[in-house]
Amino acid sequence: KRPASAPPKRAMRVLKRPAASAARAVVKRPAAAPTLLHGIDLPTLAPTCHPSSRPKIAKIKLDADEPPKSRRKVVNESGFTQRSLRSLCTQQPPILKLHLCGGSISKPPLLDFTAPGIKFPEMTHLEVQNWPLKSGTFDKAVFPKLKSLIIRFPFDGEPDTPDDWDGFQACLPELRELILERPGSVQPAALRATTRDCPKLVFICLYKVFVETLGLILPSAKHVWLHRMEFMKSVSIYAPCVDEIRLQACYDLRNVNILQRGQGVPAPSCELSRFVLDLTNSCFLKHEYDKLREIPRVKCLVVPNDEESLSEEEEPVDSSSGPVFKLGHFMKPPGFPPEGMCGTIQFGAEVGVDVREKVEVARKVEEKHVAKLLHWGAQAIYAWFDVEVSAEARALAQRAKVPLRLWKQVTEKTSKRRPMPIICCHKSARKP
Repeated sequence: KRPASAPPKRAMRVLKRPAASAARAVVKRPAAAPTLLHGIDLPTLAPTCHPSSRPKIAKIKLDADEPPKSRRKVVNESGFTQRSLRSLCTQQPPILKLHLCGGSISKPPLLDFTAPGIKFPEMTHLEVQNWPLKSGTFDKAVFPKLKSLIIRFPFDGEPDTPDDWDGFQACLPELRELILERPGSVQPAALRATTRDCPKLVFICLYKVFVETLGLILPSAKHVWLHRMEFMKSVSIYAPCVDEIRLQACYDLRNVNILQRGQGVPAPSCELSRFVLDLTNSCFLKHEYDKLREIPRVKCLVVPNDEESLSEEEEPVDSSSGPVFKLGHFMKPPGFPPEGMCGTIQFGAEVGVDVREKVEVARKVEEKHVAKLLHWGAQAIYAWFDVEVSAEARALAQRAKVPLRLWKQVTEKTSKRRPMPIICCHKSARKP
C-alpha cells in the first residue's frame, strides 16, 4: 500500500489495438491547411478519396408517397393509343401514377401529352420507358401536381419508328425528381429554363444527354448527377443547398463553374452548403483537379478510380545523399512532366545534386501561383514558352530571393553544353 502522504498516481489512458478491418480501411486524405506566405493567402485544397470509399450521402426524400394500387397504371400493351391516353384522363378516381413500359412491345404507338383534351390534374408520378413521344414538353396546365418525371430511352432507333421528339422543356412547379436517360434532342437553353421553372427539384439525373455546354439553376437541389455526358465540355451549376454533385464519365468536360447566384431566382436565405464532388471515370488533368479542390464549397473530391492519387508527398530527404535542389516550372495548359526534356535531373546528378521538379499550369502567372511553388520549397523557378508572368509575381519571387527565369532569358543565354544552367544560379547547388 502507498502511504497516505504519497501523491496520487496520474491516471493513464488505455489505448486499444485497432481491429484488423479498421487497419485496412481506406483513410481519406485530409485537406491542406490554409497558408499565409509573403502576405499571400494560399487556397485550402479539399481532401480526396477513392470511389470505393466515397462519403455516404443521406437518402433522397421526395415528399411523394407511392400511390395506392387502384390509382396506379402500368401500360405494356401495343393497343394503348392516343385515344386510350385521352380516356385515361377521365378515369375516376383520377390516376396518380402512370408507367409506360414499351420494352417488350414491337413499335409502341406514338403518344402526345400536348394534344388537346389531355390533362391529369392529380397525377404525381410519370415514367416513360422505351415508348416514343411526339413532344418532350411537360407543362403545369397538364400536370399541375406532378412530382416525379422519368424519361428512359424513349426512342429505340428501329426502322419505321420515331427517332426524336420536337424538343424538351418542362414547367412543373411541384416537380421534385427529374431523370432523363438518353432522351430525344435537348437544347441547353431549354434545359436551363426547365431547371429554373421547376424550383422545387431535389434530385436531377441526366444520362447521355448530348450537349456541349450546360447551365443548371437548382435552388432546392440536394443531388445533381450528370453521367456519360460524353460531349459536354463546360457546365455551370447554381445549387446553394446541394449535398452531392456527380460528374461521372464526362470525358470531354474541362470547365466546371459553381455559381454563387442564379439568374432569375431569389438569393438564398441560408448559408451556402458544402458538397461532395464526384469525378469517377473522368479525364481531368492534374492542374484541373487542383482548381476544383480550391473551390471553397467542395468538402471532398472523389478521384476517378481507386488506383489514382492526387497526393503530392515526396520521398523524405536523405541528408547523406547530398544536397537537394527544388526547381519549379510554369507551363501553359495542358502542361507536361519536364523529366527527360531539359536534362536537369541528369545535370544535377553530374554535379552531385538531387534535383526535384514541380510543374504548375497557368497561362498568366500571378502572385498566388508563385506562392504555391515557394510553399513547396522552390529554390528557382522557370517560366516556359508563351507563359506571361505578372510584375507582382516577379516581385514576390524577388522578395523571397528565389531566381525566376523566363523562356527568352534562358534560351538566349544557354550554351549547347549545359541543358539547363538555371540550376547553377543558386549557391545551394554548388555546396558539396
